[in-house]
Amino acid sequence: MKKGSVVGEYIIVAFFFMIILVGVIKVTIHHTSFEGNKIDSDLACESAKRLFREVVDRPPLESNWKTSYNNFIGGSVSMDGLRGNWTQFGISNGNRYEVDYTALDFLINNVSMVNFTEYLNRGEGFLISYEAVGVDVNSIYSEKITFGGVPKAQIWMNATSGVGADNVIHNVLGIAAGSNEIGSRFETKLFFPNATIIGTQNSSLDSGDLVTISNGTDGATVSVDFNIEGNDEDIVYIAYTVNDTSVAGWDSVWTTGGATFFDVDKVVTKNNLIMIRNMNLKNSSLGTEYSIYLGNNTLAKSQFGAEQLDSSQNQCEFGRIYTFIGGKKQVNQTIVNSAYNIYVRPTFVSKITVLISK
Repeated sequence: MKKGSVVGEYIIVAFFFMIILVGVIKVTIHHTSFEGNKIDSDLACESAKRLFREVVDRPPLESNWKTSYNNFIGGSVSMDGLRGNWTQFGISNGNRYEVDYTALDFLINNVSMVNFTEYLNRGEGFLISYEAVGVDVNSIYSEKITFGGVPKAQIWMNATSGVGADNVIHNVLGIAAGSNEIGSRFETKLFFPNATIIGTQNSSLDSGDLVTISNGTDGATVSVDFNIEGNDEDIVYIAYTVNDTSVAGWDSVWTTGGATFFDVDKVVTKNNLIMIRNMNLKNSSLGTEYSIYLGNNTLAKSQFGAEQLDSSQNQCEFGRIYTFIGGKKQVNQTIVNSAYNIYVRPTFVSKITVLISK
């Protein structure tokens, strides 16, 4: 009996020992796997930061960088030659936290992802993307674009006339979306800090198109939901101001100068900021997003790189808020009964991110 009791106790002790051992092994395996994933994740994050510094925070050093790339595409310059001509290529304009939209636009629309990856000599997949969150309205003064082909949407400063009271210093913002092919849905929500919406004008809106306006103590909000069918165009014009005091002839004072110019200019300047809380133009059934423009040729959101990264791989995103500044152009701006030529640079604030997949 004593011998049997000892054997039984031994079996019980061995059983509990095995349970503890299995538990320790599971914890060790889990901990090791977690540490391994953390290391991979840390590597991805370091790589994302490094790529951000290399591409977003650096300007092109050579003035002829566009010509160099076009020569490379034409076959007259090798990759080694391109690296020699592009000793440093990035999309910064040389100022801290500022992006040269011209360089970014060239990268997105002209440079091959395969060629750029080879130029950087990097093995991991990456995606550089941005989406505007605020805009200087006066910098996107333009006319409505022609809607044709695939869906497009546009947000722009329109001629200041016919929407709000002409004797109030105000801006008119145009919001439009259209297509003559396939359908889509355009949604955006805009906030006008410390402003009041004083008038609206709609064009071609159907029963399913919604424009919601709210004036609050801290500013005004506009929500737009346009359902774009084939051969459709929806437009709304928004007149707003941060000061609804009547100023007779303010348009002439501001365009030609006068005794009250600086008083008028203070209001005009404050009128120029709007915040973009969301914007999407998408065909959900196709899973396709389409272009949204600020002004007539500046993309409000876009991306460059691997559009679909493997979700099973470790990823890390690094981003910052930057000011995007476009190329200078001359426009003939109409304000109530006055008009004058001005130079504008499309200027907006955006979050720009780099997503890395190892």
